[in-house]
Amino acid sequence: MLGPLPVLRHAPHQQSHGRRTYATALGGPSGRQCLDAEEWALLRHLVGKPKGERSPVWPRVAQVLTEPSQERVAPPMSVEGVDAQSAPTGRQQASPLSGLAQSLKHPMNKMAYLNQLAKAARKAQQQMGSMSTAVLAQLPATAFSELLRSLDPVDSISKELDPTDGMHVGPGMAQFTPMGQEFDAWGVKKCYVSLLAQVMNASKLRIEAGRHLLLSDYKILLRCAGAAADLDAVKAVWDMMAETGLRERDPEAYHELVKSRFQTEPLYSHYDLARYIVRPMNLHMQKLWVLGWRERLYLQMLGYNRLKRQRHHFGHNRQSLIHVEHLARIMRQRWPPLRMMWVATKLCYIVDEGVLCAIMVALARSGAINVFQTRILQKYWGVEVTRRPGSPATVKVQTIAYAADSPLRPSAKLLEAIVNSYCVNAEFSTALQVLHAVSSCYGIPIPDKVWFDLLEWAYVLSSKPVATEWKAVRRQFRGKGVSRNAVQLVWNTMTSEPFNVRPGLYQYQLLAHDLVSRGNVPRALDVLLEMEPMYRQLLAQLESTFCKHALSTALGVEVAESEMAWRRARARKHAALYRLQILCRRLLKKVGKGKAGPHMTVRGVPQFIEAFRDLMPASITYQIQTGTVQIHHVPPVRRLEWTTAEYTKLPATTGEVRISGLIKRLPRPKKVKEKRLGPAPHASLYGFLTQSPSWPLIQREFS
Repeated sequence: MLGPLPVLRHAPHQQSHGRRTYATALGGPSGRQCLDAEEWALLRHLVGKPKGERSPVWPRVAQVLTEPSQERVAPPMSVEGVDAQSAPTGRQQASPLSGLAQSLKHPMNKMAYLNQLAKAARKAQQQMGSMSTAVLAQLPATAFSELLRSLDPVDSISKELDPTDGMHVGPGMAQFTPMGQEFDAWGVKKCYVSLLAQVMNASKLRIEAGRHLLLSDYKILLRCAGAAADLDAVKAVWDMMAETGLRERDPEAYHELVKSRFQTEPLYSHYDLARYIVRPMNLHMQKLWVLGWRERLYLQMLGYNRLKRQRHHFGHNRQSLIHVEHLARIMRQRWPPLRMMWVATKLCYIVDEGVLCAIMVALARSGAINVFQTRILQKYWGVEVTRRPGSPATVKVQTIAYAADSPLRPSAKLLEAIVNSYCVNAEFSTALQVLHAVSSCYGIPIPDKVWFDLLEWAYVLSSKPVATEWKAVRRQFRGKGVSRNAVQLVWNTMTSEPFNVRPGLYQYQLLAHDLVSRGNVPRALDVLLEMEPMYRQLLAQLESTFCKHALSTALGVEVAESEMAWRRARARKHAALYRLQILCRRLLKKVGKGKAGPHMTVRGVPQFIEAFRDLMPASITYQIQTGTVQIHHVPPVRRLEWTTAEYTKLPATTGEVRISGLIKRLPRPKKVKEKRLGPAPHASLYGFLTQSPSWPLIQREFS
């Protein structure tokens, strides 16, 4: 039985005769020497063998173990370090930890290594007693903090491991495209859910071993919980900070708490602007506005019809397993953001612009517009918004002279918060006025992202579900909602002087969908012609990235980077194709009986189908004056197929209710089996690169 696992230290990395060999330094008064085979076997048993041979660590360890023992002997060195005079010469080998450091440069390897360490400690707890947490406990606090910092979901994981970063994937896109494999049943990306479980297990093991976490570690844990949309995990991390006394020391930690608890970061809401939108019924339930019984009944029927056909759990609380609870219902509570703002003011946590913007968005999602207007906008930036019944809001700005390096000086972050805060309450015209006033008085140029958010909000607020609800209560809410041509007005403003914004493919798709909904089919066809070269460019990027990844896989050089570039190009292609197919289907629906002349249905529709044949769905149906035309195209490789899926239907409420002495049992969760149309199974990347690919497989990948 071996003694306690020695502390591993770095040794310089060298090459010997064109082949890399490694040695491990042992801390002690007798100097440094190599680990023998038994100690390497013990370390491998603790960490666990990864699946396959993809891990860059264990092939090098196996190389060390297979070499003769006399080649793995390192000369004694001083414990303090290695200087120029004591540098190894000859056939001296570098430490395996230096090779480990080289292999852990990529965040995926770091996350896998952290998972192996956590599993090792759990497994050793059952087998080796006192050495249960030795693997994690021996890591210094700074090393563990650096490991967590490299796994930051906002700055690291989202940029290097997330193929759908910056892209909103709805339930329909997740069902009909391969991008659904990246999301779980609640619409949260699986990589962030797995990351949260791993870092929480590793942190708990270190706390159990008597190693306290640093303040920066808790910030990373809060970010991981926010990216996974797990509000219970956010509370658990905040309670862990209270036990160590670090909760009331740093305003940045409080800022991370506000962003994670109220999902104010775009990554935390997975770039879904309409997920936490405020509806008229929400304002009535909070007694902010009182509606009549006719309006209430109509809104309840609209909500019931909307939820009755829903077959997904996107945006729901994952902790509620027995009844449906949308996260928007949790976010619209007024007291949590008010309490957050009161605590931040009392403890002097408001030290920069970011905290105020996060609290402002949190208050806006609860419907408290007057609160953030008076206590945040007017108090800190001199923005006064006056409202009168039956007239638009009046905006006055008294510029506050902040220093150039002041953290409270407004920037583009404030403009983005203004747009999201007012538009989530359907105050689109007020958002435009406040945005223009703040940008002009403080000299802040409006970035492209703010214009794109305005365009998307105009499309969301003018869509049929949202516009119908606000139209039903227009007598009580005169300043709510947008006009039908709001998308076109925002488009004309941002693409003209002096802004000259260049929209992307997603913005063109929003404009085309808005034109179709307003019945302007000729203009929508012109926009579709402008979008086709952009889609062809995405296909060219997909082909180039795939060829680079195939070459990198064959050579074994920069495989992770090339694979991520290929996956991102593939995700952009699938998202664009899905939206273009929906647009083509909507265009064909407009050409129905009585909606177009005979020349359009007889000549125009076949020409349209022939011109955009690659973007059309497999089954095409449209109406003409003499009947219905159905065109079924059999592609060489099927993209979609019908599969039997099991769906868990959750009731709105659950439990038992006692009415007049009788017990009425409410509905329970039940599982429903139904056929769904989803993406057909496709070959894996490994099989596509190693096996001889057929022409239909290549067609499905790049068409």
